[in-house]
Amino acid sequence: YIEQSLSSIINQNIYIANPELFEIITVVDERTTDQTAEIARRYGSVIFSGAGKLTAKNLGAQCAHGDILIFVDADIDAKPNLFNLILRDFEDPEVIAVGGVGFWGTPIQQIGCIYSNAYWYPTTRMLVGYLTAVDKEAFWSVGGFDLSIDESNRGMVSNSEETEFSQKLQTIGKVIIDTEAS
Repeated sequence: YIEQSLSSIINQNIYIANPELFEIITVVDERTTDQTAEIARRYGSVIFSGAGKLTAKNLGAQCAHGDILIFVDADIDAKPNLFNLILRDFEDPEVIAVGGVGFWGTPIQQIGCIYSNAYWYPTTRMLVGYLTAVDKEAFWSVGGFDLSIDESNRGMVSNSEETEFSQKLQTIGKVIIDTEAS
């Protein structure tokens, strides 16, 4: 998945036009058994190792030089205008975080995605881990991701920290879900 994901990132309209504005940081989970680091290097990524998803995201945020952090999972295949849509949302000075939506899983699970994407995410403004953009200053003002969560329990990471992180951000600024950003 990582090759398809990185390819979709470097083929973003805005990245092609302004590559100097972006840096790709790939944080490799030390538990991975695939060739993620080698593949990422071919795409010009800066590679760091971190144990667990949330630790990896915090490490990537520490290493980033830009003002906006865009977190995407390795299995995201972003449409060419995704970053344009996200950056458009940040033109509102009150916006500190933008979440995207997506479809995954079996046909039955995808029906759930339709409901979540159309109603639940926009209403609750819960950021999803596979596609989240956050103002870097806001990210650190809420302490980044909570690393006390047992990262070996993927359900706990998704259901607990992503919800809590969204709620913490909502106390300091505007969090939106852009249903066009997928």
